Amino acid sequence: MSPIQFVVEPARPSQTAAVLTLLPELLSACCLPSSFIIAFSKNNPSQILGAAAFIPQIISNEWPGFSIHCHVVADFRRQGIGSAMLQQLKTEARHWDIAYLHVTGHFEDNSSPTQFLTKRQFSPSSNMHYFIGQTQATLPMLDRLVKALYRRNRVPTGFSVQPLAQVNLDKVAELFARQFGTSQANGIHIVQQALSDPLSNELSLAVSNGSELAGFLIAKQSNDFPEVSYWVSAPEYRQGWPAALLLEGFVRGLHNKNIPQGGYSCNDKTTATLNIARKTGAQLSAIKRSYVLNLDQEA
Repeated sequence: MSPIQFVVEPARPSQTAAVLTLLPELLSACCLPSSFIIAFSKNNPSQILGAAAFIPQIISNEWPGFSIHCHVVADFRRQGIGSAMLQQLKTEARHWDIAYLHVTGHFEDNSSPTQFLTKRQFSPSSNMHYFIGQTQATLPMLDRLVKALYRRNRVPTGFSVQPLAQVNLDKVAELFARQFGTSQANGIHIVQQALSDPLSNELSLAVSNGSELAGFLIAKQSNDFPEVSYWVSAPEYRQGWPAALLLEGFVRGLHNKNIPQGGYSCNDKTTATLNIARKTGAQLSAIKRSYVLNLDQEA
């Protein structure tokens, strides 16, 4: 079969549904892309071959840039469609004065996506580990950890774990916006949407002293058990204790509701959480690998 002739261009509004069918993860993103890129058959424009977009929010303090998403229909891969869409993404990103592009996914070593990225000068940046922890095994260790933090005066006076719904949600939205590079209005929308679910409302928490917010955790119901969806410490309080208090509060909430297990995640630099997972026998359910491209150093 000869290579298909294709066209890559910005998607029209009428093609948005087709794009989101190929990139469904965008529906749960903190904000939608301002535009989409679509690939279609030159001879049959109704035949969609692929789609791509970037999320216009800054991620990563070390490599500040945008997260990109790209998908080519399986039957039409290895024909240059992905490369063409990536090239257009890079061109658009430069218009935003962005230096880095990030790709994250469940990639295996030496898989086709990994080879595609490395051939195009993307470098491995970090891994996100997803765990399923057993409540009865995890709570005692977290309880000891939190008590030790208080005993050693690591937790500033006045700070405690509180239901997220009972703290100032404007402060939560402000921290959310800072962490994920979105607007405060979008942050408050995501927080309020999470709190509208009864179980998420019960399990979502904040660490505050009444006037200052040290961190928050937003839980959601996954397939078979609740999981941590967002877990953020304020930059001025990133000494580990807010994250520990929040995770202990989440697991204690599971215990109080007789929920046997819950999900949480951390990157490969968060050694404390990795040690908790290891010592409590948490099941590693998935690893998301991240790659980064430096547009300024691209050959």
